[in-house]
Amino acid sequence: MKRTRDEHTGGYGLCTKCNTWVKNRTAFYKLHHNSKCIRNVDTVEAANPPYSLGNNETEVYDDEQSDAGSDNGEHDGLPIDYEDDAACTNMNVGQETSLFDEQTTVEEGDPAHVDVDDEIPASWAGAQAQYESDGEVVSCVETEVDMDICGEADEEVLEADEAYADTLASNGNSSRDEFLFPKKLDCDYTVKEVALFELREKMTMKLTDADFNTKLRSTKFYLDSIEPNNNYPASEHACKKILGIEDVWESAVHYCPECSTRYPKLEKREWLRKKQDVCGTPGCTELRFECRKTTAGEVVYPKAYFIYFGVKKAILASYATGQLAALRAQPNARTRDDIWNGKLVKRLNEEHLGGELLHEEDVTAVDGSRAKLRKCGLLDVGFDGAKLWTHKQYSMDFFVMRYWDVPFEVRGKAAFTMLLGLYPQSVKQGKMQDIFMAPFVEEMQKLGSEGVSVYDPFLKQSYVSKWFLGTVSADTPARNVVGKFYGVSGYRADYRSLFQGAKFSNINSDRTYFTGYCAPVKQFMFFDDDEELWANDPRLILNHTKSLDLASRVQNGKVIDGVLLKMPANVAGRHGLPPLAELTYFDLHFGYLLPWIHAGPWGILKNFWKHLLRDYIGRDAPPLCIPNRVRKIISQRAKYLVLTSDMGRRTDIVRYKGTWVMENWLHWAETFSPVIAHDVLQENCPEAFDAWLHLRRAFLHYLCSHDWYDHLDAGEKDKARVDAKVSMRTYAEFVESKLGIEYCTINLRLLTVHSYEQEIQTGPIKHTLEFWVERAIQRYKKWVKDRVVLKPDIFLGNCYLLECALNVASVESDVHELISRAQQAVQRDTLDDDKLYMHLVGSGKRVEVNEAFVGDKLDLLREFLDDSRRLDIESAFELAGEVSVHVFKRAQVDLEVFHSTEYLRTTSRCSYHVCYQLKGDDASTKRFGRVLRYYKMQEGLGQTTFRFCEMDEFEGTPTEDDKMLGYDTVSTASPVTRFVALEDFRRKVILFEPPDCKERNEARVLQCWTKGRI
Repeated sequence: MKRTRDEHTGGYGLCTKCNTWVKNRTAFYKLHHNSKCIRNVDTVEAANPPYSLGNNETEVYDDEQSDAGSDNGEHDGLPIDYEDDAACTNMNVGQETSLFDEQTTVEEGDPAHVDVDDEIPASWAGAQAQYESDGEVVSCVETEVDMDICGEADEEVLEADEAYADTLASNGNSSRDEFLFPKKLDCDYTVKEVALFELREKMTMKLTDADFNTKLRSTKFYLDSIEPNNNYPASEHACKKILGIEDVWESAVHYCPECSTRYPKLEKREWLRKKQDVCGTPGCTELRFECRKTTAGEVVYPKAYFIYFGVKKAILASYATGQLAALRAQPNARTRDDIWNGKLVKRLNEEHLGGELLHEEDVTAVDGSRAKLRKCGLLDVGFDGAKLWTHKQYSMDFFVMRYWDVPFEVRGKAAFTMLLGLYPQSVKQGKMQDIFMAPFVEEMQKLGSEGVSVYDPFLKQSYVSKWFLGTVSADTPARNVVGKFYGVSGYRADYRSLFQGAKFSNINSDRTYFTGYCAPVKQFMFFDDDEELWANDPRLILNHTKSLDLASRVQNGKVIDGVLLKMPANVAGRHGLPPLAELTYFDLHFGYLLPWIHAGPWGILKNFWKHLLRDYIGRDAPPLCIPNRVRKIISQRAKYLVLTSDMGRRTDIVRYKGTWVMENWLHWAETFSPVIAHDVLQENCPEAFDAWLHLRRAFLHYLCSHDWYDHLDAGEKDKARVDAKVSMRTYAEFVESKLGIEYCTINLRLLTVHSYEQEIQTGPIKHTLEFWVERAIQRYKKWVKDRVVLKPDIFLGNCYLLECALNVASVESDVHELISRAQQAVQRDTLDDDKLYMHLVGSGKRVEVNEAFVGDKLDLLREFLDDSRRLDIESAFELAGEVSVHVFKRAQVDLEVFHSTEYLRTTSRCSYHVCYQLKGDDASTKRFGRVLRYYKMQEGLGQTTFRFCEMDEFEGTPTEDDKMLGYDTVSTASPVTRFVALEDFRRKVILFEPPDCKERNEARVLQCWTKGRI
């Protein structure tokens, strides 16, 4: 079948079956492009002898080679990438649609459903917009191009296109379970496996749609020469249709921007028909859709919308991959010092859910191990805004979630964080919050009452799983939006208490400051006679009931003496009832977690050190300011820091403090400051040094105390919390009395007053940080940051749906899995099992036992095996040939990758210094060493494997001054060789060796507690 436009006859296309010209597309597809081709009134005249294509031949026109903004309709039902190449060829809209009409290509297994709405951009951003061309960034011409988002110019054309796609789909050539090469018995790849492979390559290589389609067509062209009747998918649309990937517009929620009302759900194909729909609110005549005239006809798209994917979809996707089911079924998943042991979860379980949340059953997993069946789960959602590009003022809001049901070490990882919603319009105070949160609240109510039917691949059974909202993670502005709290400039900015801030005339700022640490302050809003109260007075602290009452008084009012009175929002500190109040089990007080990362490192810590390093004029530095001559010492010392491979490079706080991000400030407090600045700060600003020690002690407790308290009982743990509370209070007193009122911010109050109670309610704060929200958003932003797209929300939504579909489909065997298995079959002896928490990384080298261990090293190995009680390995080791040994250069232990001295790919970084602890050591014992190499020892039958390393152990030489400054000291003169099991590793450390330390053959040890754990 051949299609071309005949200007003289007005014909649309030539039907090669009946040898007739057809006037319009509708007649061509409905009456000629099928198995029952008939002559009809739309035919005009006979043409030349029929042009017949082969079984798998595809006609390609010269115009198609330029790929000028048309992908032959291969994006049916899929959102626009808005990376059309039309701009590259300087086409106008008429040229683009003309080529589009001429290029619809019929391919085996490729339903070329043409949706003009998914191919024509609405408008370019102008001269400042950019696009990719041969790896270079080129400015676009300043022009306006109409965008076709939703629908064809007339209804008949849309129906014709759908009929055409259904005709192709009915051929069965795109069936996902058919083999790629039906005639080649030695190839068992299915169409689904190939589609998975290609789409995953597209995501990995960040290919544009045009480049990806070109790649597929080129591959199919060469495969046709091997087997003409192959089922290789030749377009992105075909790949997505094979996997059943849905359209992002199906997740769009339309609303009226004038009266903040949600519209009922409407299928995309109905948009054009319903283009005159108006808002149903009485008195509002706002149109639902915006209509535009293009050369292809009239198109419509919603005036205001946001995208909500849903919790149910995320849960089903997570269960399909199997990781969530396996981790939450572990017996000790809820027994550690975590949110599950906090009062919040216990109160939620007993008072609201009747014990359903913590109910569990003893079962046996498929592999025979003990497991727990937990049918109810707990969620943590995050909300934040982000700027997508540095060169363009465009930002949008993200709604994400994670599971509390997995170990805290992996909660923030990509596999357990899901995208719930995208908001292209800014979420503001008022009714808009109710609109944006309404779909989530409705779904959570349904998930809590009815649940969702899931299949547990780890336990191999199906059951109904109920899920509940436990907490909300967000920074202060985002929390105020979700919870309808008053802004940070208000007197009642502290959402957890009744404390009233104040503005000071002697401070050149409109901000509100919160004092009361050194002296009580007047509180006239809720207390008679302007009573003076301390910052942490218990009468000021709110709870769920009081918070709900305040919000209700603002929104609904309260009848007092027969008169309905409403409390002003600036007094209540709230704008009304938040959307989450409809979830009766949700705690409106402790459910909103403290933003410790934003308020701590990014707020308090940064303010403190910027004050110490502020610029001054004159020879002598002002009080509480580090002199310039001392700053040179700090900068010089920073040059001798040799960081681990997963840390940022900028360690000079004097030079780079203005560009540091949150992680840089956290590393400064945790790792760098003891050896870089403690001694000079103590000498030049002793008061500031004492205050810094208190602040750092509190920071280490709340953010870095991983494994610190595992050996302590409940009383000892509470004492550590009290000590951290006192440290924060001491620092706050220093700020108010010495640093200045302008540093008594809402961040300081939140952390000083409420951190202690937060840990009692939700467990250690280091497990409830909002860092995961920032990392999730950064991961999603990577999809679009190097692209130029006119609808970033649609593009990001498409990428997310594609990623979820690939993860779910990849549970079954696909090409990537087959390739990896083939590699493992070839290198089975040299690779370690990477599914374990503790495993060796990379390819190992087989060595002979009598060559690797000789002399004293052999005796050390025997002693090590005996101390480790590995009798099976030791017995096989004594029998020649019964043990195989492989040498590796890297290992992963609890999400951290450790190197060895033999790993030379990172010469400027050092990740082979470790802190470890032997089984018989006291809990406070710290040993330090340098890893030389890793060993994997396996007995002959392969039943038992032992992973350990050979290292140089350093002798500790700490002094009281070193301990006071916050670091350990070791001697590097004569290290002792020993073997250490991988399970004895605790964390990476940095050995700081400036010239004066090298002369004494010693190094200062800097701990890295948080790497891989936040």
